[in-house]
Amino acid sequence: MRRLGILARSATALLAIFAASALSTQAGELRGRLLVDDKPAVGIILSAVPYESPLDQARREARNQPEPAPLAAAVTGADGSFALSVPQTAAQTVREFRVRMEKGGIVPSLLPGSFDPSETEDLGDLAAQKGARLA
Repeated sequence: MRRLGILARSATALLAIFAASALSTQAGELRGRLLVDDKPAVGIILSAVPYESPLDQARREARNQPEPAPLAAAVTGADGSFALSVPQTAAQTVREFRVRMEKGGIVPSLLPGSFDPSETEDLGDLAAQKGARLA
């Protein structure tokens, strides 16, 4: 009888460990395709950055502090598609994040809205603005 109780507790503990490790890989994922002038945008970096309210951003900039580190990043492929996977640890530390697009000849910008680290969503086709030299 005693042996059965120990086995049951061990099996329950192992199951909990496996479940936790499965959950810890990815919390959420944003998928989509980035286009510039209706053509696939190749080599664009998309970063999940922690959401800052305008007041928090102004305070950080006034104190000359660096921007928060990205939670995750992805690069668009040859067809402009991307899959931005946010790790489970981000879901435990950050409530919301924004997606920043940069490099690859586009105007650096943020996607509209904010996202929850645990959500998985297909954003569809997104348009980015092509960058140009000022002088």
